[in-house]
Amino acid sequence: MKELAEDIATVNGLVYKLLTENEATQEAGGIYVFDNLDDANRYLEKHTQRLTSFGFKDIKSKIFVINEALSAITKASL
Repeated sequence: MKELAEDIATVNGLVYKLLTENEATQEAGGIYVFDNLDDANRYLEKHTQRLTSFGFKDIKSKIFVINEALSAITKASL
């Protein structure tokens, strides 16, 4: 998945992605931070299509807006 991560790193508007995985349940995912909603929505559509083409099923995605004030209290690096 290194090549996929390298491609994701080039996405417009991406600030960073935290990659997650659970070997025991064979699940993986991530938390993406974008600097604007338009790029986030474009990427969500592109990445969902890409994962589907790889044969992945049951893809779950949601877009949230960061609560910067509360995140700062919990030491988020924004």
